[in-house]
Amino acid sequence: MNRFLATLTATFVVVLNMQITLPKQMPTHFNMPLTYNTYETVDIKDFSTDQGSSSNCWAIAANTAFRLYVKKHFNTLLYLDDQHIIDASPVPVTNTSGGHFKYASTYYLNHTGPIDNDGNMPYWLSAYENISNQPQAIKWHIQNQGSVIASVFYEPNRTGFFNEPESAYYNPSTNNPMTHNVLLVGWDDTYSRHNFRNKPKQNGAFIAQNSFGSNWGKEGLFYISYEDAQVLSEVYALTKIKPADKSQVHYYDETGVTHFDGFGAQSTVWAANTYTASKHHPTHLYAIGLYTDGPTHIEIYTGHKSAKDSENTFDSKHFIRFPGYHTIELKNPLALDINQRFHIKVIFKGQTPFLIPIEAPYPHMSYTVTSAPQEGYLGYDTYKVSNQDFRSNSSIAIRAYTK
Repeated sequence: MNRFLATLTATFVVVLNMQITLPKQMPTHFNMPLTYNTYETVDIKDFSTDQGSSSNCWAIAANTAFRLYVKKHFNTLLYLDDQHIIDASPVPVTNTSGGHFKYASTYYLNHTGPIDNDGNMPYWLSAYENISNQPQAIKWHIQNQGSVIASVFYEPNRTGFFNEPESAYYNPSTNNPMTHNVLLVGWDDTYSRHNFRNKPKQNGAFIAQNSFGSNWGKEGLFYISYEDAQVLSEVYALTKIKPADKSQVHYYDETGVTHFDGFGAQSTVWAANTYTASKHHPTHLYAIGLYTDGPTHIEIYTGHKSAKDSENTFDSKHFIRFPGYHTIELKNPLALDINQRFHIKVIFKGQTPFLIPIEAPYPHMSYTVTSAPQEGYLGYDTYKVSNQDFRSNSSIAIRAYTK
């Protein structure tokens, strides 16, 4: 179990202030079956892991979600090293400290992992989204990606919470913190409320996969009521995984986004990062990566030299409807010579003034953030300030992809 997930989650969710909407590819009207289970077509024994006495549920859940996506989209049975996330996490953790999806997603996005059992990294994460409190979107992603990652309060010995003969779990109280990561891999709208010891008002349950091996529950699965107080509160879907290639990802936000910032009431702001191209051979800037916290219009500009320089070229406009991390391919890749400096500038327009993704020390964080030498700027209209003058030890969480 994850001992400090609750504290970190409370901080992270408040900081991100996420607004949940549906991604473009998701239908606006859902026609879902009454029941669905990813493991009707996939052998659960190939995806079952026992965390033992460790607190690694968060790492196991993330890697299993990654593996299910690869199996569903590439028909490849991928085995991953769960311990590698612990050893190489961008935020220092141990096998007993617990963790968070944010640690796993940044580990993926930094191209540190995941690592298979042969020490290779055959696939990369390109996008994820937060679909908390959206039951239909959760079902859609389970059906299309294989699973989603959820945070719950899990205490099987708490009186009335777990009906072991039925493998049915229901926590009715929001006073209980989120302490455990599980996968949601299916649902049953007809599942009887009477199978739970504490009786919810309605029938229906998600089918969840725990990290206690295939001998626990129903081959590692259990039912968790739709009315569980926490099951919808923090849910993530891996929405784009691709085969690894020879790309290089450039970034300064080693631990990922910590919060979104802005300038007072300004609802149109901009941010820019400067990077240096490969020292080995000419390349092209072909994509950028960034985080959003809700519906956001963006404009992308690229240029050679520094982000401080005002000379850049418009590339494209996009409307991002959902919170999470997004990799966006450029319409006009930027040619780069060996060791050439280049920059990315993004204009953000949204419903909130807090639009710029930032990594920086923040109150109540359980880990330390320090910034590497870099050159980034942010502002609005013609006002400009460096990221270090804006906030000490900060980085702008806008990434570059070159190859």
